[in-house]
Amino acid sequence: MSLIKPLLLQGHALELPVRPGWVRLALLLAVLVTWLPWPEAMAWWLPDFLLMTLLYWTWRAPMQAGIGIAFLLGLLTDVDRGALLGGYAFSYSLAAYAVLRMRVRLGGFDWIGRAVHLAPVLLVTPALALLIGEASGFHPDAWYLASGLTAAVLWPGLAWVLDGTGRVSSHVETSRSGAL
Repeated sequence: MSLIKPLLLQGHALELPVRPGWVRLALLLAVLVTWLPWPEAMAWWLPDFLLMTLLYWTWRAPMQAGIGIAFLLGLLTDVDRGALLGGYAFSYSLAAYAVLRMRVRLGGFDWIGRAVHLAPVLLVTPALALLIGEASGFHPDAWYLASGLTAAVLWPGLAWVLDGTGRVSSHVETSRSGAL
């Protein structure tokens, strides 16, 4: 048995069930981090932690976080940022749909491959929100697009943190199945 463990979950560990309470807690924490009063100078490169967390759980636990949850969290983001109501809801829902379409393919890649495949989604989502804001007359700052690049770079770190938490261990799972 090798002592070297992979950085992120692979194989059977990906199939372990996720605690629904942990998904909710992680999304709540992401909402709270998004609502923190960040300095204006950091706002242009600060990633959308809520979107990143939502996309992670949409990929890993689509029954707990999917397009409906993405829409509701997008509405919350619309209200928080004072944007056109439905702009973030639409872009988050579209991002969740894209991740659901790529879900099986993402499982076949290592963490770098997953980051490369998710980078377009993380880059297009703020661009879509920017276009919706521009079309509605809000004229948002175009530097907001840099947050998508930062999110793509930080994705492996977030996945590493969320991979290490929230899963029922294989020992607990086998004892549960043996008790049936």
